[in-house]
Amino acid sequence: MSTYDDDTIDTSTEDSVIHEDMHPPEDSVSDDVDVLYEDEQGPAAMKRLREKLAQAVKEKQEYLDGWQRAKADFINYKREQDALHGKIKEAGKEAMIHDLLLVADSFEMAFGNKEAWEQVDENWRRGVEYIYAQFGKVLDDHGITIIEPIGERFDSSRHTATEAIPVDDATKDDSVIAVLQKGYMMNGKVLRPARVKVGQYGTSEM
Repeated sequence: MSTYDDDTIDTSTEDSVIHEDMHPPEDSVSDDVDVLYEDEQGPAAMKRLREKLAQAVKEKQEYLDGWQRAKADFINYKREQDALHGKIKEAGKEAMIHDLLLVADSFEMAFGNKEAWEQVDENWRRGVEYIYAQFGKVLDDHGITIIEPIGERFDSSRHTATEAIPVDDATKDDSVIAVLQKGYMMNGKVLRPARVKVGQYGTSEM
């Protein structure tokens, strides 16, 4: 028995060493907790958090303002482009219609010589008149109307005076008394003023 007792290993010292290695000194743990508390929850941390939050809000507002400006610029650009395309389209339409008005003038010249026109074969004449009626409908469908100036006071925006004709009626002074070439309007806008003769009474001048 004595031999067994002598050979018994004393583990108390080793257990003590292992216990001490597994658990750091109380002073060290306390210091780490204090540092962690100051880093995450202390007044300095709260201040930094507020600063970061304020910076984030500021950046968010800057991004929002920039996006809104970009959106407004794009909307304005699109409106300008739409308006420009509309003007180009309208200008092209007006140019084409001006050419068509020359065709209308040719019809008017043919009809203007009544004596010669009535001598044309009736069937052929009716065919041409039908075509002219269809042509007039096309113009009407596009909002084009004839300026009817007879009896109107001379208006330089709607009429082009080619000659002043003496009149003995004061009510006809400075009024359109004859049309040499028809004028046309499109949707209220003058495409081509009518070429007219204007009455002149006494010593009045146009």
